Amino acid sequence: MKKKITPKRLKFCHEYILNGGHRTNAALAAGYAPGNAHNTGYLLLKNAEIQEYIAEAQAVQDEEFKWSKTKAFKALQELIDKVDLDNPRERNDYIKALQEINKLFGTYEPDKKEINHKGINIIPKEKDDENLNND
Repeated sequence: MKKKITPKRLKFCHEYILNGGHRTNAALAAGYAPGNAHNTGYLLLKNAEIQEYIAEAQAVQDEEFKWSKTKAFKALQELIDKVDLDNPRERNDYIKALQEINKLFGTYEPDKKEINHKGINIIPKEKDDENLNND
């Protein structure tokens, strides 16, 4: 028989998921003592019921994300299917829809970041490819 998770522990679980997995911040947001928040978060994450609850909640969240991604893809696909490629304006919509589909599925690579003592420089992919060819 599963033990019921207390409201304070449920709050910790929700905060932990919302903040991307930072146990100390989750413990503080749930109302645990600031001096012990780091240790409390660690101990709470060792609890089997809490581990199970967080895993189930994250699985639901992942499924909802996949569902929204699928819906976005279907909407873009419907737009593509209706496009009249002889119409220049619709042709642009077609290209934009294809670009969005590529972004949705991670086809585009992000620009690389170069960090130096002066700050962060963004290296566009095209320039990075040129540097590789010159080496």
